Amino acid sequence: MALRLDQDEEVRVAADHRGGAVISQPYRPDSTVALPERVLGDLLSEELRRLDPDEPYADALSSATGIAGLAERARSRQHIWFDPAENDGDETGPTGPTGPTVPGDSEDSDEVALHGERNAGEPAPTDVRPGRTS
Repeated sequence: MALRLDQDEEVRVAADHRGGAVISQPYRPDSTVALPERVLGDLLSEELRRLDPDEPYADALSSATGIAGLAERARSRQHIWFDPAENDGDETGPTGPTGPTVPGDSEDSDEVALHGERNAGEPAPTDVRPGRTS
């Protein structure tokens, strides 16, 4: 690749055999630059760090979801993890009951539905399976 400057000068960049590039400039010695291979995740995270806020996208997303003020939110968020497996003897976690909850319409579908915990305020169904006595 070459970049033509004024006064018919050229700056050339060429790949070398060691995974780098050689830069050739007029009136200077050639210099070598290391260009290591990078994984896709590193490349994507670098690009995302450089993004500016996208107000048109925020407006469209706000209209679609009905959530106002998306463009004014902080650029970064902190996720606070509450481990559902940790229970300090308290039956409620930070957002409600800990452990699985089972909707009433999933009865007889799997082991968790048969023996799992019901959503708060939901009555237990009566057992009407054939061949079963109470």
